[in-house]
Amino acid sequence: RFSAVVIRIKEPRATALVFSTGRMVVMGAKRHEHAFHTDGSVENAHTAVTKFIKIIKKTGFIIEDDKVQTLLHNVVGCADVKFHIDLNSLFSEHNRYSRWLLLTVPLLLSLSLS
Repeated sequence: RFSAVVIRIKEPRATALVFSTGRMVVMGAKRHEHAFHTDGSVENAHTAVTKFIKIIKKTGFIIEDDKVQTLLHNVVGCADVKFHIDLNSLFSEHNRYSRWLLLTVPLLLSLSLS
């Protein structure tokens, strides 16, 4: 079972998964003009985290800013191949290296070869 609150902000465009443990995963954190550039990505991520913390504070939670630990953990690249990909065929051809999560989420995960 997936139990997190999803919060979205528009600027920088980002989504946060907030867990009851106090952990938060922030995804996106890009400004429209930086969509294909890395300039400002770290700054945008920190700005997004700060905004999400402010939103959580507004609901009545007490968060001590000096105790918040922010870590830039993963960098994600995006691509648009400009055509539709049949995930079922892709999985059939590469099932040794992938997992099909159709019942959970309609996406295909690629597994590491190492």
